[in-house]
Amino acid sequence: MEFEIDSKGKKCTGLIAEMEKAMSDSYVSRVRVTVHDVPTRIDIYAWAKRKGHRIAEENLSGRGIFMMVIEK
Repeated sequence: MEFEIDSKGKKCTGLIAEMEKAMSDSYVSRVRVTVHDVPTRIDIYAWAKRKGHRIAEENLSGRGIFMMVIEK
C-alpha cells in the first residue's frame, strides 16, 4: 500500500514525523511525498538513509516542487 503526504505548509520535523509514522505501519510499503523546497528534500534523503529506506523515484514537477517515493 502507498501513503501520500504533501509537505506544503509543514515544517520539516512534522513531515519527517508523519513519514516515520506512515512507514511504521505494516501495510504501508511506500510513501509518496510532495516536497516544496530543497532543504526538506535533503532532509528526506538523510532520513531515508538513516532508516534503511530507499528513494525509489524522484521527479521535479516544476516551480521547485519535487515528487519523491520512498520505499521500505
